[in-house]
Amino acid sequence: MSGMTMQQEIELLREEVQKLKAGSKEIVAAGDSNVGEDGDGTEKSLSSVKGMLEHVEDDVKEQMHELVDVLKKDYDAVSPVSVVLLFAAGVLFGRILSSR
Repeated sequence: MSGMTMQQEIELLREEVQKLKAGSKEIVAAGDSNVGEDGDGTEKSLSSVKGMLEHVEDDVKEQMHELVDVLKKDYDAVSPVSVVLLFAAGVLFGRILSSR
């Protein structure tokens, strides 16, 4: 498309949009005709998707709890002196970066 003028590119894009609109109308029409035939199939697929989402939600909750436990253990294991030194280093680097 680099060798074309702006008008030619616009025309090509308009043609592509028209093709996509026509294709989407065909898909919607085909979907509408299948709704009456496959009502139970849709319900089964929706229930299976719901079950999968619940499973994923449980996995995410479990991983978050594990992460919180690890962070809590690390927080309890860190000495106060190292925390103060890390904070001071962060302040120092922050001032150095902000002065530039």
